[in-house]
Amino acid sequence: MTMELFIPFKKNQYREGIFLNEYKGKFYLVQAQMSKNGGTVFKKFCCPVFKDIIQEERKMPMGIQLKDRKEAIEILTKILSLLEGR
Repeated sequence: MTMELFIPFKKNQYREGIFLNEYKGKFYLVQAQMSKNGGTVFKKFCCPVFKDIIQEERKMPMGIQLKDRKEAIEILTKILSLLEGR
């Protein structure tokens, strides 16, 4: 079973937020935007650049891979501790 969760930014007129996505057992945080009717989440995509050549045909979501569930929890816990000043 895959996990998908959209967390909107507060006070954001463009309905942007973070999308937590599980794909093939790995977790990702992806920048995303909710549709105007609130039914669809659109991931923001970017194009990789290799040797100053933009490769538009290889678009990929703007995100961070957090590996498996255990490692994702460890990474997010460390981030939370830093933000809380511990």
